[in-house]
Amino acid sequence: MNIKRTMLGRATALFSAFAIAVGAVVPLLAQSHAGAAQLQWREIKMSDSRPSATGVTYHVEFDAIGAAQELVVEFCADTPLIGASCDTTAAGIPTLTGATSSLGTPAVTGNLVKITGLTVTGSNYSVDLGGISNPSNLGSFYARLLTFTTGGSAAYSGGSDPDYATAVDYGGLALSTVQQVTITARVMETLTFCVSGDKIDGSVAGVDNCADATTPSVDIGTGTPRVLSASAVDRDSAWMQLSTNATHGAIVRMKATNTCAEAGLSSTGGAACSIPGINGGGNGSAAAAIVAGTAGFGLFVDHGTATTGATNSTSGKVFGDVNYHSSTPANANIADPANLHYGMDRQSGTGAQGVLTVYGDPIAASTEPVSQENNELVFAATSSLTTPAGIYTGNEILIATGTF
Repeated sequence: MNIKRTMLGRATALFSAFAIAVGAVVPLLAQSHAGAAQLQWREIKMSDSRPSATGVTYHVEFDAIGAAQELVVEFCADTPLIGASCDTTAAGIPTLTGATSSLGTPAVTGNLVKITGLTVTGSNYSVDLGGISNPSNLGSFYARLLTFTTGGSAAYSGGSDPDYATAVDYGGLALSTVQQVTITARVMETLTFCVSGDKIDGSVAGVDNCADATTPSVDIGTGTPRVLSASAVDRDSAWMQLSTNATHGAIVRMKATNTCAEAGLSSTGGAACSIPGINGGGNGSAAAAIVAGTAGFGLFVDHGTATTGATNSTSGKVFGDVNYHSSTPANANIADPANLHYGMDRQSGTGAQGVLTVYGDPIAASTEPVSQENNELVFAATSSLTTPAGIYTGNEILIATGTF
């Protein structure tokens, strides 16, 4: 008898344990979605993740399992679990007032967006919700997705509303607001300018910037040694290169440092300029021809070209000033030097910008930033039959000024 009671006691104990286990499972089954399937692939992409950002678009995308015509997007501050209560504290969820939808007809109620008139089916189904303001809280918040057949979403009020059980598909997501990364970088104002006795435009391999510049020394004339003639206009060149990030470009001015009033060439240390600078017109006067046999000295400034490999915009060039670069193409073609026109603005006095003034005369300018722009400077002169013999010299300073 005792043995039988022991066996019965064990059997009863086993049955009780099994009953307890079954009792623990029953509530989970009661909360399952009858006929609904969990979305296996789902995401919400935000166009802006900053707290309180406005005008944000939420791109909702998922693989639909069952066909549906309506979509509910529900936002909660505490959990993405379908059927659980939902914290709708304003600071923790997006503001949906005025939210739009790229498909169907949206209706907003509190933390819910219900979209009707859809054809939800297949993989990568997506809809954009626009006009949303992010939660003001920093950190995580949650969304719940539920799809319904026509009319099915009307009764669903969110949270633990049991009408979620009529959904076709469902799924939860986690999102987050974050502080934006503020990046600061500083670029200094720059201006690099040089004058060279040889080309530094990259036409010679490895010779392409101011570090390669040679000392300019212009020697005008023909023969050896070079001598001016009244029967010809002789010329010799120097080159300048300009680079700057000045927003409004830069101006290059030339200032004559010899003392003779005509801004020309002197054999007497500046006491007299027997070979005067041509045309004494004001700023903006046109370049003119130097006539052989009429003593004169002038400068032609060719429009700039970028060093090989340097890229500039169409307007990012250094253009010769009209005083030193004729507006008539035939007189500004450096490939045809016999027809070039020259300038040497000799004006002085209040408001003047000639080569004899304090700051010199503009000879070239850019209107934008430029990179390694090169201009050829052609200096030309001729003597007359009565020009006194001697060695004639002149000195010119070139000054570049950026407008930042």
